[in-house]
Amino acid sequence: MKKSVKKKNKLKIDKPRLIIVIAAILFILVIFMWIRSYKYVNTYDGLGKTKEYPQMKYSSEGFYRDKYNFLNYNYNGVKGRRGIDVSVHQGEIDWASVKKSGVEFAYIRLGFSSYADGQIYMDKYFEKNIEEAQNNGIEVGVYFFSQAVSTEEAVKEARYVLSKIKGKNVKLPIGFDMEPVTENDRIKALTVEQKTEVADAFGCIIRKHGRETLIYGNPEWIANNIDLSLLTDYKIWLAHYTSMSSFEYDYAMWQYSSTGRVAGINTNVDLNIMFVK
Repeated sequence: MKKSVKKKNKLKIDKPRLIIVIAAILFILVIFMWIRSYKYVNTYDGLGKTKEYPQMKYSSEGFYRDKYNFLNYNYNGVKGRRGIDVSVHQGEIDWASVKKSGVEFAYIRLGFSSYADGQIYMDKYFEKNIEEAQNNGIEVGVYFFSQAVSTEEAVKEARYVLSKIKGKNVKLPIGFDMEPVTENDRIKALTVEQKTEVADAFGCIIRKHGRETLIYGNPEWIANNIDLSLLTDYKIWLAHYTSMSSFEYDYAMWQYSSTGRVAGINTNVDLNIMFVK
Protein backbone atom coordinates (compact mmCIF):
# COMPACT_ATOMS: atom_id res chain seq x y z
CA MET A 1 0.00 0.00 0.00
CA LYS A 2 1.42 3.38 -1.02
CA LYS A 3 1.69 6.08 1.54
CA SER A 4 0.17 9.33 0.47
CA VAL A 5 2.67 12.12 0.32
CA LYS A 6 1.41 15.49 1.39
CA LYS A 7 3.07 18.42 -0.18
CA LYS A 8 3.63 21.34 2.09
CA ASN A 9 2.89 24.68 0.62
CA LYS A 10 5.77 26.91 1.36
CA LEU A 11 4.98 30.50 2.09
CA LYS A 12 6.78 32.64 -0.35
CA ILE A 13 8.26 35.79 1.20
CA ASP A 14 8.85 38.85 -0.88
CA LYS A 15 12.15 39.84 0.75
CA PRO A 16 12.60 43.23 -0.95
CA ARG A 17 9.11 44.28 0.09
CA LEU A 18 9.66 43.02 3.65
CA ILE A 19 12.87 45.02 3.93
CA ILE A 20 11.04 48.15 2.76
CA VAL A 21 8.26 47.60 5.32
CA ILE A 22 10.71 47.06 8.19
CA ALA A 23 12.74 50.09 7.15
CA ALA A 24 9.59 52.21 7.05
CA ILE A 25 8.55 51.05 10.53
CA LEU A 26 12.00 51.79 11.93
CA PHE A 27 12.00 55.21 10.28
CA ILE A 28 8.64 56.05 11.83
CA LEU A 29 9.87 54.89 15.25
CA VAL A 30 13.02 56.99 14.95
CA ILE A 31 10.99 60.08 14.01
CA PHE A 32 8.56 59.44 16.87
CA MET A 33 11.37 59.05 19.41
CA TRP A 34 13.15 62.14 18.05
CA ILE A 35 9.99 64.22 18.42
CA ARG A 36 9.47 62.99 21.98
CA SER A 37 13.11 63.64 22.85
CA TYR A 38 13.07 67.09 21.26
CA LYS A 39 9.91 68.03 23.13
CA TYR A 40 11.35 66.76 26.42
CA VAL A 41 14.66 68.63 26.25
CA ASN A 42 12.96 71.85 25.20
CA THR A 43 10.05 71.86 27.65
CA TYR A 44 10.07 73.38 31.13
CA ASP A 45 8.88 70.94 33.80
CA GLY A 46 7.76 73.50 36.39
CA LEU A 47 9.03 74.15 39.90
CA GLY A 48 9.85 71.09 41.96
CA LYS A 49 9.72 70.56 45.70
CA THR A 50 11.52 72.81 48.14
CA LYS A 51 14.87 71.65 49.49
CA GLU A 52 17.36 73.24 51.82
CA TYR A 53 20.08 75.02 49.87
CA PRO A 54 23.61 74.00 51.00
CA GLN A 55 25.36 76.30 53.45
CA MET A 56 28.58 78.18 52.71
CA LYS A 57 31.57 75.95 53.39
CA TYR A 58 34.65 78.13 52.82
CA SER A 59 37.08 79.05 55.58
CA SER A 60 38.66 82.48 55.95
CA GLU A 61 41.94 80.66 56.51
CA GLY A 62 41.93 79.45 52.91
CA PHE A 63 41.90 82.83 51.16
CA TYR A 64 45.11 84.56 50.12
CA ARG A 65 46.58 86.86 47.48
CA ASP A 66 48.63 84.89 44.96
CA LYS A 67 51.69 85.95 42.97
CA TYR A 68 49.46 87.57 40.33
CA ASN A 69 47.65 89.57 43.06
CA PHE A 70 44.40 87.68 42.45
CA LEU A 71 42.32 86.46 45.36
CA ASN A 72 42.88 82.72 45.62
CA TYR A 73 41.94 79.81 47.85
CA ASN A 74 43.45 76.57 49.12
CA TYR A 75 41.90 74.78 52.06
CA ASN A 76 40.68 71.28 52.92
CA GLY A 77 40.99 69.96 49.36
CA VAL A 78 39.28 72.93 47.70
CA LYS A 79 41.35 75.21 45.48
CA GLY A 80 40.67 78.45 43.66
CA ARG A 81 41.05 79.40 40.01
CA ARG A 82 41.69 82.93 38.76
CA GLY A 83 39.11 84.38 36.40
CA ILE A 84 37.43 87.41 34.86
CA ASP A 85 34.15 88.11 33.12
CA VAL A 86 33.91 90.40 30.11
CA SER A 87 31.46 91.83 27.61
CA VAL A 88 31.31 94.49 24.93
CA HIS A 89 31.93 97.04 27.69
CA GLN A 90 35.60 95.98 27.88
CA GLY A 91 36.11 96.73 24.19
CA GLU A 92 39.07 95.22 22.35
CA ILE A 93 41.02 92.78 24.51
CA ASP A 94 44.60 91.57 24.11
CA TRP A 95 44.04 88.00 25.24
CA ALA A 96 47.72 87.06 25.07
CA SER A 97 48.44 89.69 27.72
CA VAL A 98 45.44 88.54 29.75
CA LYS A 99 46.86 85.02 29.78
CA LYS A 100 50.26 86.27 30.93
CA SER A 101 48.60 88.14 33.79
CA GLY A 102 47.60 84.82 35.35
CA VAL A 103 43.97 84.52 34.22
CA GLU A 104 42.93 80.87 33.99
CA PHE A 105 39.32 81.24 32.88
CA ALA A 106 37.04 83.90 31.45
CA TYR A 107 33.29 84.19 31.44
CA ILE A 108 32.23 85.91 28.23
CA ARG A 109 28.85 87.50 27.76
CA LEU A 110 27.14 85.63 24.95
CA GLY A 111 24.17 87.93 24.69
CA PHE A 112 21.28 89.64 26.39
CA SER A 113 17.58 90.28 26.13
CA SER A 114 16.33 93.85 25.98
CA TYR A 115 14.94 95.39 29.17
CA ALA A 116 12.41 97.18 26.95
CA ASP A 117 10.86 94.38 24.88
CA GLY A 118 12.74 91.14 25.62
CA GLN A 119 14.26 90.82 22.17
CA ILE A 120 17.44 88.73 22.17
CA TYR A 121 20.77 90.13 20.95
CA MET A 122 24.25 88.65 20.72
CA ASP A 123 27.06 90.54 22.44
CA LYS A 124 29.02 92.39 19.76
CA TYR A 125 32.36 90.96 20.95
CA PHE A 126 31.23 87.43 21.82
CA GLU A 127 32.62 85.58 18.81
CA LYS A 128 35.91 87.47 18.87
CA ASN A 129 36.39 87.13 22.62
CA ILE A 130 35.66 83.42 22.82
CA GLU A 131 37.89 82.57 19.88
CA GLU A 132 40.87 84.64 21.01
CA ALA A 133 40.58 83.58 24.65
CA GLN A 134 40.63 79.92 23.67
CA ASN A 135 43.47 80.48 21.21
CA ASN A 136 45.53 81.79 24.11
CA GLY A 137 44.83 78.83 26.38
CA ILE A 138 42.18 80.43 28.58
CA GLU A 139 39.21 78.23 29.49
CA VAL A 140 35.94 79.93 28.67
CA GLY A 141 32.45 80.02 30.08
CA VAL A 142 29.52 82.06 28.85
CA TYR A 143 26.77 84.01 30.53
CA PHE A 144 23.50 85.49 29.36
CA PHE A 145 21.92 88.69 30.65
CA SER A 146 18.21 87.94 30.96
CA GLN A 147 15.16 90.16 31.06
CA ALA A 148 12.71 87.29 30.58
CA VAL A 149 9.31 87.88 32.17
CA SER A 150 7.90 84.39 31.54
CA THR A 151 9.09 80.82 31.53
CA GLU A 152 8.48 80.71 27.77
CA GLU A 153 10.91 83.58 27.25
CA ALA A 154 13.45 81.95 29.58
CA VAL A 155 13.25 78.70 27.59
CA LYS A 156 13.81 80.71 24.41
CA GLU A 157 16.88 82.35 25.93
CA ALA A 158 18.32 79.01 27.05
CA ARG A 159 17.83 77.50 23.61
CA TYR A 160 19.48 80.54 22.06
CA VAL A 161 22.53 80.15 24.31
CA LEU A 162 22.81 76.44 23.55
CA SER A 163 22.63 77.08 19.81
CA LYS A 164 25.43 79.66 19.95
CA ILE A 165 27.90 77.55 21.95
CA LYS A 166 27.45 74.44 19.85
CA GLY A 167 30.87 73.28 18.69
CA LYS A 168 32.73 75.91 20.72
CA ASN A 169 34.19 73.67 23.46
CA VAL A 170 32.44 75.46 26.31
CA LYS A 171 32.51 73.15 29.33
CA LEU A 172 32.06 75.49 32.29
CA PRO A 173 28.58 76.03 33.76
CA ILE A 174 26.45 78.60 31.93
CA GLY A 175 25.84 81.86 33.77
CA PHE A 176 22.32 83.26 34.13
CA ASP A 177 22.32 86.96 35.05
CA MET A 178 18.93 88.46 35.88
CA GLU A 179 19.82 91.81 37.41
CA PRO A 180 17.60 94.89 37.39
CA VAL A 181 18.69 97.54 34.88
CA THR A 182 16.51 100.61 35.29
CA GLU A 183 13.45 101.65 37.26
CA ASN A 184 11.35 100.69 34.26
CA ASP A 185 12.90 97.35 33.29
CA ARG A 186 10.69 94.40 32.40
CA ILE A 187 11.46 92.18 35.38
CA LYS A 188 10.83 94.77 38.08
CA ALA A 189 7.14 93.89 38.44
CA LEU A 190 7.72 90.12 38.72
CA THR A 191 7.05 88.41 42.04
CA VAL A 192 9.63 86.26 43.81
CA GLU A 193 7.83 83.15 42.57
CA GLN A 194 7.79 84.40 38.99
CA LYS A 195 11.50 85.26 39.04
CA THR A 196 12.23 81.86 40.56
CA GLU A 197 10.26 80.18 37.78
CA VAL A 198 12.11 82.16 35.12
CA ALA A 199 15.50 81.19 36.56
CA ASP A 200 14.38 77.57 36.92
CA ALA A 201 13.05 77.44 33.36
CA PHE A 202 16.37 78.63 31.97
CA GLY A 203 18.32 76.19 34.13
CA CYS A 204 15.95 73.32 33.38
CA ILE A 205 16.60 73.51 29.64
CA ILE A 206 20.34 73.88 30.16
CA ARG A 207 20.33 70.82 32.47
CA LYS A 208 18.36 68.71 30.00
CA HIS A 209 21.12 69.34 27.48
CA GLY A 210 23.72 67.98 29.89
CA ARG A 211 25.08 71.28 31.22
CA GLU A 212 25.14 73.13 34.54
CA THR A 213 23.84 76.60 35.37
CA LEU A 214 25.24 79.34 37.58
CA ILE A 215 22.67 81.81 38.90
CA TYR A 216 24.31 85.22 39.27
CA GLY A 217 23.42 87.78 41.89
CA ASN A 218 24.53 89.77 44.91
CA PRO A 219 23.43 88.74 48.42
CA GLU A 220 20.60 91.27 48.57
CA TRP A 221 19.19 90.35 45.17
CA ILE A 222 19.36 86.62 45.86
CA ALA A 223 17.71 87.00 49.27
CA ASN A 224 14.84 89.20 48.05
CA ASN A 225 14.18 88.15 44.47
CA ILE A 226 14.40 84.36 44.18
CA ASP A 227 13.63 81.35 46.35
CA LEU A 228 16.80 79.27 46.61
CA SER A 229 14.90 76.37 48.18
CA LEU A 230 13.37 75.81 44.72
CA LEU A 231 16.65 76.24 42.85
CA THR A 232 18.87 73.63 44.49
CA ASP A 233 19.72 72.08 41.11
CA TYR A 234 21.81 75.13 40.27
CA LYS A 235 24.98 76.71 41.59
CA ILE A 236 25.45 80.31 42.65
CA TRP A 237 27.72 82.89 41.07
CA LEU A 238 27.97 85.37 43.91
CA ALA A 239 28.65 89.07 43.30
CA HIS A 240 29.92 90.52 46.56
CA TYR A 241 32.63 93.16 46.60
CA THR A 242 34.28 92.57 49.93
CA SER A 243 37.40 90.93 51.35
CA MET A 244 35.42 88.06 52.89
CA SER A 245 31.80 87.38 52.04
CA SER A 246 29.32 86.73 54.81
CA PHE A 247 26.84 85.15 52.38
CA GLU A 248 25.37 82.13 54.12
CA TYR A 249 24.77 79.82 51.16
CA ASP A 250 27.25 77.82 49.13
CA TYR A 251 28.57 79.46 45.98
CA ALA A 252 30.63 77.92 43.19
CA MET A 253 32.10 81.19 41.95
CA TRP A 254 32.63 84.56 43.58
CA GLN A 255 32.85 87.85 41.71
CA TYR A 256 34.78 89.74 44.36
CA SER A 257 35.63 92.95 42.49
CA SER A 258 34.17 95.07 39.70
CA THR A 259 37.18 97.38 39.52
CA GLY A 260 39.96 94.94 38.71
CA ARG A 261 42.81 95.85 36.40
CA VAL A 262 44.28 93.18 34.13
CA ALA A 263 46.97 93.56 31.49
CA GLY A 264 45.45 93.53 28.01
CA ILE A 265 42.18 95.16 29.11
CA ASN A 266 41.90 98.94 28.99
CA THR A 267 38.93 99.22 31.35
CA ASN A 268 38.02 97.97 34.78
CA VAL A 269 37.06 94.31 34.73
CA ASP A 270 35.21 91.97 37.08
CA LEU A 271 37.49 89.58 38.98
CA ASN A 272 36.29 86.11 39.95
CA ILE A 273 37.45 83.10 41.88
CA MET A 274 36.09 79.65 41.03
CA PHE A 275 36.20 76.93 43.67
CA VAL A 276 37.20 73.42 42.55
CA LYS A 277 37.99 70.17 44.28
